[in-house]
Amino acid sequence: MKYKTIKLSKENKIKLFDFLCNYENKLSHFYGHYIKLDNELLVKFCESNSIIIGTLCTTNLKKRNKYKYYVLFESHRPSKFRNLANDPICNLLGHIRNSIAHSNITTSHKTIFELKDYDKNQNENMIGKIKADLLFQIIDIISTTYE
Repeated sequence: MKYKTIKLSKENKIKLFDFLCNYENKLSHFYGHYIKLDNELLVKFCESNSIIIGTLCTTNLKKRNKYKYYVLFESHRPSKFRNLANDPICNLLGHIRNSIAHSNITTSHKTIFELKDYDKNQNENMIGKIKADLLFQIIDIISTTYE
C-alpha cells in the first residue's frame, strides 16, 4: 500500500484533530438536528467567501467553477438513521471526518485543503477545495447551530 505524504501546518493538524475528537464525542450524536444547507447564516458566509456547499451532482459540478471554493458531497441517510429525516449537514460533517481520518486530505497550497471521501466501492462521494480557515469557520457555524 502506498502512503500519501500530507504537509499540514502544526496549527492545522491540531485543529483537524480537535474536530475529529469533537465529531466522535459530540457532533455525530445529533443526526437529524442540524441546520439546513439553506440556513441564512451559512448561506451568507458562503456567499461572502465564494463557496458552494451542496450535493455531488452534475449541476453543482458545473457550478463549482463559478466559485473560488467548493465542498460537494453525497447526502444519503445512513441505514442506522432510517427512522429520521435525511440530515445533509450531518452527512457533510461525516464526510469531512472520513476525509481526515482516512488521510484523504491534502494541501495544494499551505492554506488550501483538498478533501475527498470514498464509499466502500472506492467511488468518490465527497470532493472539496477550500481554505483551511474557511473550513474551520464552517465547522464552527454548523457545530454551534444545531436545532
